[in-house]
Amino acid sequence: MYAQPALDWLRQLAAEHLTSLLVCALTLAVVGVVVVLRWWLRRRWHALLQESAVDGFQLGDPEKLTPQDRQALECLKRMRREILHVPESQLSITFESLFQRSQHVVRTIARIYHPDEEEAEYQASLDGLLQLTQRVTGRLLAVAAYGPFRLLASRRLAHYRSLYRSYQTVQENRLVQGLRRHKRIYKVARMFWNLRNIKNPFYWLGKELSQEGYFLMLRWFHVTLVNQVGKEAIRLYSAQPFIHNEERDLALACFKVFSQCERDATLDAPGLKRWISFVCRLPVLDASSKLKLIQQACSGSLPPEMEGEDLRTSRGKKWYRKGLEHVHGKDAE
Repeated sequence: MYAQPALDWLRQLAAEHLTSLLVCALTLAVVGVVVVLRWWLRRRWHALLQESAVDGFQLGDPEKLTPQDRQALECLKRMRREILHVPESQLSITFESLFQRSQHVVRTIARIYHPDEEEAEYQASLDGLLQLTQRVTGRLLAVAAYGPFRLLASRRLAHYRSLYRSYQTVQENRLVQGLRRHKRIYKVARMFWNLRNIKNPFYWLGKELSQEGYFLMLRWFHVTLVNQVGKEAIRLYSAQPFIHNEERDLALACFKVFSQCERDATLDAPGLKRWISFVCRLPVLDASSKLKLIQQACSGSLPPEMEGEDLRTSRGKKWYRKGLEHVHGKDAE
């Protein structure tokens, strides 16, 4: 009985406010996509962190680890997980913050191996510390040139400093601080502000890309920094080789591609050029490691034991297939 008048009213409303309805629908769609992406990213973030904390690396032979080695590995896992709960105000990429975090990691690891020394970090040699700095810098440069970090690393530090100051100014506002003391009132205020922007899809998209995405990349970068500095510190104070499965597999994939193409007699001058191009495109590995790979391959000094080694990670197997296709020129067809 009342269905037809209601249907006519909806048709009239759609005809008179078509633009507003479309904008609202677009906003709701953007909000839905943002919620799904945020949930997926956080879930993926935790999964990646847990995976890197357990299976991503190993220190020498597991059967020869000392109690200090095991304690240092557990400490490194804990420091990486702590990045998830660090307040956003403590996340920055200034020289001081990166240096202080790196110094804290080195000191923490050094105390494990030299608990009786007041300044345990000085138990390393100058040569060892310089090598640690070189390897960490090379690793971070490789990370900064790959994926979303390329955008983060290409901007001036003054840009991030101004963003942080703006964020700090808003957080220190008396009105915001007063509302935060009363959580329910603060939630209601945020709800009204969100309703005010219900017809502005660019507000929601910009909010996620600027604030959430910025701090997500910062956390990821700090985890990478802590991970690499911690690994090199353990390597320095324990005097054991640190083996990272992903880095090992990428280097092994290069050697296997080169060896396979040599056996197939497809490594002529153009093929060698394509192999070098493939090595230069590899992620994760730093420039010095890539140069060493090319030098060993071209001089015929490949490690003889690498033929019997197997690839341990899915990424290594994927890059091995990509390398064969690239050298044979199939990816350009």
